Amino acid sequence: MSRQSTSSSISEGVLELEPQGNGHLRQTSNNFLPGPQDVRVPNRLIHKYLLKEGYFIQGPSAMGQRRRNSRRGGGPPSLELQAVDQINGFKLEDMPETRNYAELVSEHPQQRLRLSQDPEGPISLRVIDLITPVGRGQRGLIVASPKTGKTILLEEIGAALCKFYPEIHLFVLLVDERPEEVTHMRRAVAGEVIASTGPRDNEQVWPPVLSVNTWRSEVVAAALEMGAELINDMGGLPDGHNARLAAGHGAALLLMHTAGPPKVQQTDHYWDDVMAELERFFGDKLALAQLEGLSPDQLVIDPGIDFAKQREDNLRLMRELDRLQKFERPVLLPISRKTVIGEVLGIEDPAGRDAGTMALLAAGMGCGAQIFRVHNVDAAWQAVKVLAAVGRAG
Repeated sequence: MSRQSTSSSISEGVLELEPQGNGHLRQTSNNFLPGPQDVRVPNRLIHKYLLKEGYFIQGPSAMGQRRRNSRRGGGPPSLELQAVDQINGFKLEDMPETRNYAELVSEHPQQRLRLSQDPEGPISLRVIDLITPVGRGQRGLIVASPKTGKTILLEEIGAALCKFYPEIHLFVLLVDERPEEVTHMRRAVAGEVIASTGPRDNEQVWPPVLSVNTWRSEVVAAALEMGAELINDMGGLPDGHNARLAAGHGAALLLMHTAGPPKVQQTDHYWDDVMAELERFFGDKLALAQLEGLSPDQLVIDPGIDFAKQREDNLRLMRELDRLQKFERPVLLPISRKTVIGEVLGIEDPAGRDAGTMALLAAGMGCGAQIFRVHNVDAAWQAVKVLAAVGRAG
């Protein structure tokens, strides 16, 4: 949707108005979020052409003058729209009369869209054409259990529309989908794919996840009914009941290594070989969880720092954490202000252990851990960005 060329100085995008009276052209490539590449639309053009928010605008642009600001002394010059050539794909002289959306009349679809024109295409599209045919202006709702292929069906519909009806300008909006699903949709569908989450400026932005820490089955059931998306079984999954509950609700399950429920004393356990114990534990528990209906991509593992482990056990598991990569599951490290940090540094107050937390974060990233639980989010995020930059430079 965006095209900005230094030779032609042509810019385009979707207009977003601002309280000050000007606007910016937002880009599909950035999911319509504000970005440094956005072209400023001055107030004079908005009034001259009666531009409304949501219009797709195209026109020449050039570097504007430094903007004045009485409080901050002015802002840096930015790319600014100089004129409007097209609105919503129409030249100004061909622009149809704008109609108020509230005055439009709803009608039943009259033109059918045939999705299964390719004999070698997906059989699911043939079923849609036979049982639930789709027309222009059609509203539809797919109701199905988790993990049954709703997103794949949408991909197939979108790809067919782009292939057989190229005159259609297709938009696909994905809300809180996993980033890899967004990438797959963009590769499969030739239309405009907009997502509420996705890679931005080489940083991965993830939607918030509602998680619950418990080992009691009745709490797990209640939390899932209330919309919990991740269950942290702090009891070490002694049986398959909690895994079965999570599978029935399409939720993820975090498997934490421990010696039993939290009410059991966790400080007096000694392991001859803590890494061998972790490998045995996760091998057994991952198999049990999958037997109860959870797919591998619904499972996360946590080595359980400070749970049923001595100081040397904790240090060794951090040193050899990469051995858990054999399970091919994300490793979560709840490393924040842990007792082992206080033991090494001689710091009793947990609030003073943030520097040690950053050291464990760096060690964990180096051994393949992907998820970290911390108190000081800002410091941890800065550390992650620096470590990632170092990795890319290498």
